[in-house]
Amino acid sequence: MVQKNWGRVAQKDATLQTLLKQRQEAEAITWLSRWELDALVDMALGAPGVVTGRALYRHLPDLFDFQEQHFARLVRFCWTRLRTYLDRPVFWSVLPGEDATQKYQNACVDGCLEAVLDEHFWLRKSKVNPDGLIEDLSTALAANVGTFGFKGAKKKDKIRIRCHAAVPFGGAETEAHRQDHDVNEPPPARSEEIRSAFNTPFWPHVLATTSVGQEGLDFHSWCDRLGHWDLCSSPVDLEQREGRVQRFGGLTVRQPLARKLGEQALAQARGQASSPWDIIARDADKAFANDKTGLSPWWAMEGADLKRHLFALPQSRDIDRFAKLRTQRLLYRLALGQPNQEDLVDLLTHHDVETTRSLQALTLDLSAFSRQKNLDK
Repeated sequence: MVQKNWGRVAQKDATLQTLLKQRQEAEAITWLSRWELDALVDMALGAPGVVTGRALYRHLPDLFDFQEQHFARLVRFCWTRLRTYLDRPVFWSVLPGEDATQKYQNACVDGCLEAVLDEHFWLRKSKVNPDGLIEDLSTALAANVGTFGFKGAKKKDKIRIRCHAAVPFGGAETEAHRQDHDVNEPPPARSEEIRSAFNTPFWPHVLATTSVGQEGLDFHSWCDRLGHWDLCSSPVDLEQREGRVQRFGGLTVRQPLARKLGEQALAQARGQASSPWDIIARDADKAFANDKTGLSPWWAMEGADLKRHLFALPQSRDIDRFAKLRTQRLLYRLALGQPNQEDLVDLLTHHDVETTRSLQALTLDLSAFSRQKNLDK
């Protein structure tokens, strides 16, 4: 079955055809040296394709059912998508090791790629059927590197620069922009492609966006940090902006949940074909069954804090403005349901500090991460 599926992928790939031919013509193995055995163990533990298949098997038990073609899709993904994704100089040039093979095998083991993929597949299978997990990840990895275009003095003069660290989100994917790219390079990714890729543990790792990405979009799957480059103009905008990362089942809550239940889940999952995250989800629901708010554990957890970064110089006025915005946001939550929310907030903020503190006790705090603090009072 393995040979047949690799053969199907190799039909349009001369390089893979050569590799398969060399494998077929190789002499039968009758003896292994210690070095060869160690190399096989390293491959079993750290080869990216093997790691991907082992993680997927926990969520797709019939992966090797030949009739379902799941393994064929896995083989195609590993060769045409995962291999090309990893074959980027910006990645392997910074990894330690003597050669590319050793670099990636060490990175897969030291970086716990199998655990990362297991968590990602568990997270995505609530929205995608298990038999669609590979296609889902393949689509996300298809997003091309970002590019910036700087126009010169003349209309046709343009300098195109690739961007690997941060990708502009919104406004950069117009049809004119996509049609104007170099014909020798793939077209730049659209906003939807960037969003899907950002919601994986893979590239891109930094997302830069204007207010376009501030409302109605989810970036919480693999992000728990938010940097405010330019402050919002109102507490309503601040609520929307930070709400993109503080969401149900986001990274902010999964991290403390894994610290609390992960060790026990790993012990139970060892030797089984189940995911530790299936066990964590089951035990979490039992551990927080008495929570009357319904927010724990997937909305609220002790230590589930958003990591905020304000890009402001020391003694900058933005520091005081940010503190004021957060206070106004508390009052905004008090004003929910009022016909003129902004007018009420503006009226309340003109009172003295003591009045503001008194009003804070009456606010409706929709930030699930502050629930525990309120219950302790």
